[in-house]
Amino acid sequence: MTLKNCNPVAAALCFLEILLVSMFIPNPILLCVSFAGAVLFCTFLASWNDLRRSLLLCLFLSCFITAINPFFSHNGVTVLYYFNDNPVTLEAYLYGAGIGLMVSSVFIWCKALSLVLTADKTVYLFGRMTPKTAIVLSTALRYIPMLKKQSKRLARAQKTLGQTSSDGYFDRVKAVLHTFNALVGWSLERAVETADSMRARGYGKNRRTTYSDITFRLRDLILIVLCVCLVSGVMIVSFRHGLDFSYYPAVTVQWLSFESSAAVIMFSVLSFLPSILEVKERIKWKRLKSKI
Repeated sequence: MTLKNCNPVAAALCFLEILLVSMFIPNPILLCVSFAGAVLFCTFLASWNDLRRSLLLCLFLSCFITAINPFFSHNGVTVLYYFNDNPVTLEAYLYGAGIGLMVSSVFIWCKALSLVLTADKTVYLFGRMTPKTAIVLSTALRYIPMLKKQSKRLARAQKTLGQTSSDGYFDRVKAVLHTFNALVGWSLERAVETADSMRARGYGKNRRTTYSDITFRLRDLILIVLCVCLVSGVMIVSFRHGLDFSYYPAVTVQWLSFESSAAVIMFSVLSFLPSILEVKERIKWKRLKSKI
């Protein structure tokens, strides 16, 4: 069992719990564990080039947030230098680095979420409660890869026609604008065709039902109970101030006690659980394949 073939409710709950802890408990140890778990899980789902681009974007965001935060926040007791008569402190740099790590972790987990919860699973999650929202989400998710493919086709067509030139900056900008203009026209045309097709099929007339072959099994219940128990333990320790970490006015580290160590272990299990399930399934597949 992996998150890709389990029930969408269990998969969405697992991602939601990891994201909640990563966003609302600013402990550097938990953020490092969350980021490592997200990167490891994405290595099983995304291609190396796609993951490399995402990691470069995360590196840029982290460096940018770390660099600009001291110029907006002047709290902290360790003054490094003065800029326009305002103190630039070490604590502000560390706080910016923590925020950058949190943003990177959430970004990579959301990328993994988009690869696991496909359009049909999104419809399964929201189809009964909010069918209109489910249709909008599934349509939007469907158009993202379509726009990417069409953009590549238009770029190749522009290059074949000789309208893409590398002689100067303005020529490249002009070629990009031509491609963008054609892409906007194509997307509007596709939107009108989709709206006409949905109107012809009776969307919006009466309450519609959705078909799905997704079932809720015992293993999905076990996964939900395990995730709830793990995140509950982390939350309890956090409410008892066992995971407190303060940047201002000085960096205050809460030394790892038995409770905080247990919370870190539980969150580590929760963060690496998707990768553990993926590895277990691949080992099982190779073992069965070797018996053929």
